[in-house]
Amino acid sequence: MTFANTHSNGDPECDNLATDVSGYKSKDLPSNPGKTDFAKMDIFAEFKFDANADPFIDPEGPTPNKEFERDTDTARLLRGQLSSYVAALSGSQFRVHVFTILIFGRLARLMFWDRNGTVVSRAFDYTRFNYIGLFLQKYDQNIDRRGHDPSVTISSQKQFSNYDLSELKKDNNRHREFRIMLIPDRDDASKNSRFFISYPPKYTSRSPFGRATRPMLAFDVDESRVVFVKDYWRSVGTDKEGDIYRILVEHKVPHIATFEKGNDVVGNVTIVEQLRTASWACPTTDMAALQNYRMSLKEVGRRLSRFKSSFEFVCSIAHAMEGKEAHPMTTF
Repeated sequence: MTFANTHSNGDPECDNLATDVSGYKSKDLPSNPGKTDFAKMDIFAEFKFDANADPFIDPEGPTPNKEFERDTDTARLLRGQLSSYVAALSGSQFRVHVFTILIFGRLARLMFWDRNGTVVSRAFDYTRFNYIGLFLQKYDQNIDRRGHDPSVTISSQKQFSNYDLSELKKDNNRHREFRIMLIPDRDDASKNSRFFISYPPKYTSRSPFGRATRPMLAFDVDESRVVFVKDYWRSVGTDKEGDIYRILVEHKVPHIATFEKGNDVVGNVTIVEQLRTASWACPTTDMAALQNYRMSLKEVGRRLSRFKSSFEFVCSIAHAMEGKEAHPMTTF
């Protein structure tokens, strides 16, 4: 790992947000390490001089507090600041979870984030206890557990050279390179197909939590054509979108896109909901696990704002309403 002071040099692709210290893989540094680069960032640390800036309240005894979040304007602003950084990092990469470090005065906290929530350690005096050093040592030794999505990989340029991927590059103004994304089969999630995508993805979700839906164009290697891909996190226990499409087709619902491939991405699931019932955890509301779901559609549409005539615009809305009325499972 290589760490850089980036507090005064924001990422122009992510609302000019700037983390105080950015951590990068030493073998994959940005061209300007002193500039915040969320697409390459692995971990970050945020610093506050005042120990009273702590946005959380630790339990004083063995029983956790009912209120863990400090209820002050400063605390809320800092929680929002951290959330915006994690949202930019997760939105600029494909991540299952993210680790961050918060330092305020002589105290620090370690934080774990996934799409369901955040786990925060008790505050500790880092001048007395080497928890940050121990954490970074383990972090450096366990690349596979840092939260990078293993279903999106870097490959040699040679793999892309035989295909025309110009449409993908044109669609993404953040394009730097192409990567390989795996999309599971609808009937067998262990069976995957390869798709080429433009990387980094578009920065669309300003929240680190929730569905984080990402639409994108991708090149289906099996079919040798560009398709539409939707990547998001669904609540475990809800219907899979691929199954809903199958029902719509069986009922001959008109004006729907052609579902091709898609299922849960094996292994990409949140764990915060499992930790909320631990003896050390402060009380939180019930939550369902979120599962990463990815799918491809044959048709590649264009933005509705680019309609060529008022007739085309009205027809688009009418077709959507006709599809909704054709089957009660269709929702908007």
